[in-house]
Amino acid sequence: MKLKAFFRKIIKPLAIIGGGLLIIILGIADHLTGHVDTFSILYLVPILLVTWQTGLLFGISMAVLADITWWIDQSYIADTIPDYEISYYILVLRLGLFVLGAFLLFLQRKRLYREINSARTDSLTGASNSRFFIELIDYEIERCRRFKQPFSIAYMDIDNFKQINDTRGHKSGDELLQEVAKRIKANIRQSDVVIRIGGDEFSVFMPLTGTEQAYIAMNRVKKSLDEFTKAGNWPVSFSIGVLSVQTGKCKATELIDKADKLMYSVKKSGKNSIKFDLFG
Repeated sequence: MKLKAFFRKIIKPLAIIGGGLLIIILGIADHLTGHVDTFSILYLVPILLVTWQTGLLFGISMAVLADITWWIDQSYIADTIPDYEISYYILVLRLGLFVLGAFLLFLQRKRLYREINSARTDSLTGASNSRFFIELIDYEIERCRRFKQPFSIAYMDIDNFKQINDTRGHKSGDELLQEVAKRIKANIRQSDVVIRIGGDEFSVFMPLTGTEQAYIAMNRVKKSLDEFTKAGNWPVSFSIGVLSVQTGKCKATELIDKADKLMYSVKKSGKNSIKFDLFG
């Protein structure tokens, strides 16, 4: 995990340095051939690479560097460019093509990441969806197995939610779901993840979190939700089951089923409370 985090940290500066060096190498190779535009199209490779890894700003910077490198190189080949006005025109035109290439790739990258995020996100609340939830648990189980690090899963059901839809309408129900997701997010760590399981059920995924930390976190969440519903006169409460995991010898479906049953045991015993349990 430390190696992976280190790689993520250095990938951008490495891409920038590598892109700049590749442009210079192409410029030298282009100069040594003594012909115009021998490696012209290849300048796009470092430009696009840097754009993909770092974003549009550095991609444009690479485009400017590539254009200047090409212009300096061609300026030394006097017999190929007798008219400097044409040289400047080509300089601007080439820069425009380089920037256009970087911009189009940047748009494609944004579209790709937007599609990835939409596939993992609940459109109503902005919380993650159950598909992403499975991926998180599988990943955390493996980390727990290898490094013996605990994690916790909270399952939450909004008690009497159907009453909101029946008496106030589905629009009010949607507003309540959105506010619940917002309140949960505001009371957990950035590393924790809010998931809308479906309907009026949510889950909170808490990596590197044992029973004691989960107890503090979920009591804080419930207190905030109770204050919100009381202030807004919402006739609902919250039943929460929290499962802390200390062993990686399990499957995601097994943990989800256990956390779900823990939450429903709260509902059967009177609702509006939190029950904790330990797996392993």
